[in-house]
Amino acid sequence: MTRRDFAWRPHPPMILRYAVTVACVTAAITSQRWMEDHWAGAPAALALCAVMFSAWFGGLGPSLLAMALAIVLFKYFFVIPVYSLAVDIGEAPRLLIFALSVVLVGLLAVAQRGAAESLRRARDQLSRTVRELETSNEALRVENTERNRVEQALRENEQRFRDFADTASDWLWETGPDHRFIAFSERLGTLGIARAQALGRRRWDLASDVAEDPEKWRAHIAAHEAHQPFRGFVYRIIRPDGATVSVEISGKPFFDCNGRFVGYRGTGSNITAKIRGEQAEKALRQAQAELAHVSRLTTLGELTASIAHEVNQPLAAIVTGGAACLRWIDPDRSNLEEARAAVKAMIDEGHRASEVIQRLRALCRKTVPQKVRLDINDVIDEVVLLIQHEVLDRGVSLRRSLSPTLTPVSGDRVQLQQVIINLVMNGVEAMLAVVDRPRDLLIRTHQHVADQVLVAVQDSGIGIDPENVSHLFNSFFTTKPGDMGMGLSICRSIIEAHEGRLWASPNTTGHGATFQFTLSSCFRTA
Repeated sequence: MTRRDFAWRPHPPMILRYAVTVACVTAAITSQRWMEDHWAGAPAALALCAVMFSAWFGGLGPSLLAMALAIVLFKYFFVIPVYSLAVDIGEAPRLLIFALSVVLVGLLAVAQRGAAESLRRARDQLSRTVRELETSNEALRVENTERNRVEQALRENEQRFRDFADTASDWLWETGPDHRFIAFSERLGTLGIARAQALGRRRWDLASDVAEDPEKWRAHIAAHEAHQPFRGFVYRIIRPDGATVSVEISGKPFFDCNGRFVGYRGTGSNITAKIRGEQAEKALRQAQAELAHVSRLTTLGELTASIAHEVNQPLAAIVTGGAACLRWIDPDRSNLEEARAAVKAMIDEGHRASEVIQRLRALCRKTVPQKVRLDINDVIDEVVLLIQHEVLDRGVSLRRSLSPTLTPVSGDRVQLQQVIINLVMNGVEAMLAVVDRPRDLLIRTHQHVADQVLVAVQDSGIGIDPENVSHLFNSFFTTKPGDMGMGLSICRSIIEAHEGRLWASPNTTGHGATFQFTLSSCFRTA
């Protein structure tokens, strides 16, 4: 608790100090004069008290005024001759002693007041210093608490980083300004290489494909010398057990506070399994393409009668047109206009036969898939020309409901033809056991969403067994005796390669099932 000074006012105005001084001295001398008139001997201490009070209240200036005023009034009222400022030689000692007392008391009071002021200022300064120290101490305590919190967070982050580094599949590495490894994380051991084997060596000293691909390494080393960051650099190393490991690394240069190059820091990962997986996937795609080619040939073998019919029709028309042309150019019955029309019809039928054969050759040829801009309705029309005789021979009514406003799709014509042929023939075979209702097969198309086209093949056959719905598109799954069970699996792979989706569902009305797939639209760019 703060103690207040006993003072009338801490800092009274100067005019008030002088006024109080005059009043105090005057009152003291007046009181002393009155007491001397009424009592025997008046105490001179009243004047001294007035001087002390003036010095205590007003300071040095009012104190000097009080001293002078007390001496003058004392001489005037109490020293003979009274009521006069003249000094009698016999009263001089008395006046001098009084003056010395007044001066001494006044100066002592002023000194005491100055000391008290100094002590008060020192105390106030000390109080301010204590408050500042308390504030600084509180700030330091808060700062220390915050520093402890930050240090704890840094330790936790460091531990978290170490946990990530120790449990991640990647490892961390660091090189010096000469590009030699100076540090690795513990995960390097998963690569099968001891840290001591790699420390102090450069990356291209450990790689096994420097001689095989010098251009790649020349560019990589040049990037290091230019202190450039790099990402996704892949190379191979040979482990001590002779196994080859594929490594992918990324790194960035770092510099000290003066901008001097210090080295590289980065991450590395073992991508051997990924590389082998990509190779296996490539081999699988090749095998799948081979199997799809075999499947197309098998399907074409089953459609031999339909294909022969499609080829025989234009050939028969050509023979008929040739015979008619011979009649019309006979000298006795010449008719050049009719002969010209017959030759034109023969040419058209020849083109028709040629188109059928070209489609067959495209289906039989084993080529790399080529995605082009297609009208899916045209692809369906081409398929129908190849299989319509086979469909009709099996008592199936084939109908088409093709939307005329479809957006073009991007796809391989031969592969999409194979998908549609397989779905149509599956629908035909699903209706062979139907004898009590019409065998209807519907191919329809419509715009599924703005960027997708949907193709559906709907039959009125025996439908899909609910137990088999989840297995329909699995490899080697079939419900038909003697079938390989690869048709729908290949169809699904082809559609997924076209970024589409193939699925089957029972018909909501009537009998049978619907197989449908989507294809991404191909919009024309400016």
